Amino acid sequence: MKKNMIIEDKSHVIIEKNNGVMTLTINWPQEHNAMDWQTHRGIAKAYRMAENDEDVKVLVVKGTDGYFNTGGKCNHNDPKEIAEYNSSLEEMTAAQIAISTPVIAAVNGHCLAGGMMIVARATFAIALENVEFGFPEIKSGAFPMVVMSPMVDIVPKKKFMHMIISGENFSAKEAKKAGFLTEIVKSEDFDSTIKKYVDMIIPIDRDVMRIGVRCYKDMCKCSEEIDRIQVGIKNLQDVWAARNAANIKKEAR
Repeated sequence: MKKNMIIEDKSHVIIEKNNGVMTLTINWPQEHNAMDWQTHRGIAKAYRMAENDEDVKVLVVKGTDGYFNTGGKCNHNDPKEIAEYNSSLEEMTAAQIAISTPVIAAVNGHCLAGGMMIVARATFAIALENVEFGFPEIKSGAFPMVVMSPMVDIVPKKKFMHMIISGENFSAKEAKKAGFLTEIVKSEDFDSTIKKYVDMIIPIDRDVMRIGVRCYKDMCKCSEEIDRIQVGIKNLQDVWAARNAANIKKEAR
C-alpha cells in the first residue's frame, strides 16, 4: 500500500491522503486535543479539501494520545482572540454541515464538548469501548450553545437535558444508545473496523455517493413527506446524469 502523503502538519492538525482516504488527526495532546481558533481553521480546511478533491472518497477524523477531541480553548480575556475564535468556529461548523463526502469519526480517545459535534455530524462513528463522552461546559460556568445544534436531531429532549445540565461523562455504551455511535469495539478490533467502513465506501461512485448524502440532508430540512419526495426526484435526476457522465468517460478511455 502506498504510504500516506502528508498534506499539512500545523496548527495542531495533521492532514494525510492515501488511496482515496483523507485522514484528519487532531494533534494537541498537551491540551487533550482541544481546539483553539487555529485548530478550528485547520479542521475546516480538511473538510473542504475532502469535499473538493476528486480523488477523495471518505474523510476519517481521529485524535492522538488517548483523546479524540475535548472542545474549545480560548482566552476569554482577550477580545481579539474571542473574535478569532467565534469566526473560526463558524467556519468549522459551516464546513462540517456542507460536506457531502462521507465522514468516519474514529473515536480513539475521550470525546467531550465540541468533540461531540464532530461525532454527531459524522456519517459513521466508531468508538473504543473505554472511551468517555460528555458535555462538561456547565461545570466551568458555560453552556454548550453551539455544540447543541446537531444534537436536537439525535437525542431525545429529556435525555439530552440531563446530559448537558449534569455535565457528567457517560460511557460509549450510553453514547451508542443515545444515537451518537455506529459501533463500539475493542482496541484490537479498532483499525480493522475503520477499514471495514472505508472498504465499504471506496467502491461507490463518488458523485453518486455525494448526491445521495446531500439528498438525505435536504430531506431532513423538510417537514412534509411530499416535499421529501420532490427532493428525492430532483436528486434522482442528478444521479442518472452522474452515471451517464461516468459511462461516457469510461467509453472515451
